[in-house]
Amino acid sequence: MNASMSLPVWSDDLLLDDDRTDATHREFMQLLRSSFMATESNRLERFQKLLAHTVAHFAQEDRWMVATGMDDENCHSNDHAMILETMHEVEKRALAGDTSFIPVMNQALAEWFPEHAKTKDAGLTQYLKDVGFCTTTELLAHPETAPLNPHGGCGTQKACV
Repeated sequence: MNASMSLPVWSDDLLLDDDRTDATHREFMQLLRSSFMATESNRLERFQKLLAHTVAHFAQEDRWMVATGMDDENCHSNDHAMILETMHEVEKRALAGDTSFIPVMNQALAEWFPEHAKTKDAGLTQYLKDVGFCTTTELLAHPETAPLNPHGGCGTQKACV
């Protein structure tokens, strides 16, 4: 790890009062921290574990958004796609022998994630509660009362979730 990089640390400021989301976020931070602390010999392996988690993590949130009536083309999902595209490119370069981008990606994720969690993920978890969506069962409590078209594409009428 480069001395100028700050090691990511879990903070209760990231809690969103949704057990499944919070557990997923804790795991993300643990894997990111592990990737930060990797040696040259295990750098790719640890990054790939982080990538696999992130793919599943983002798919989970994207699935919830679609299940509650959000357009699958929304700014929250677009953020996920952008991050995954970049992570896959870093992995591709590492598989070709250049792992130098992994620490840079780790630092970018450490800087990006807290803001994403506190804004878009916080908005998503609140929206899910508002419409009665359970993240454990992935079901709406009362699907008959769910908004038919709650979002034109970005979570709320004026802001991203």
